[in-house]
Amino acid sequence: MMTVAEIDMFKHGLPSEVIFGTLKEVSNIETEGEKPDAGFAPENFLSNPTFKTFLHEAIAKHAPEVPEYQRQAQDLRDGWLYLIDGRAHNSHEFALSQDVIGAFFVRNGTMKSNWYRRNHRHRLYTSDGFFKLPEALITRIKNDMIALSEKKTGSTPS
Repeated sequence: MMTVAEIDMFKHGLPSEVIFGTLKEVSNIETEGEKPDAGFAPENFLSNPTFKTFLHEAIAKHAPEVPEYQRQAQDLRDGWLYLIDGRAHNSHEFALSQDVIGAFFVRNGTMKSNWYRRNHRHRLYTSDGFFKLPEALITRIKNDMIALSEKKTGSTPS
């Protein structure tokens, strides 16, 4: 199987579903080091709605397969299982709305793809950087991105 790095975007382009977003304007992205002006600010980043839809569909599809979430659902038994962005500060009592990716309804310790509700307030990029998901979920989503890219561009592994 091809990796994301092996997709020849200059030859085939990229499907819009795999592009996180864009910058509103060229900013101080080239400022070096850890200076306060280095990088770009969250207000300069525009999320791609097509990517966000793809991301949430992939989360709904794959999160119920991830053992970590299965254990949490079994412990919860009934209620809402919230998926918290890995950037969130480690508070067990409170998460900002922008850090809640979405939630699954859990019934009898089980969650299903169609029981997922995305949080429209979740932000892909904040002052803490880009969103972070557990590795088991990232791997599955990357595989979906590769399959989508292969399908839409007709590219195959080198």
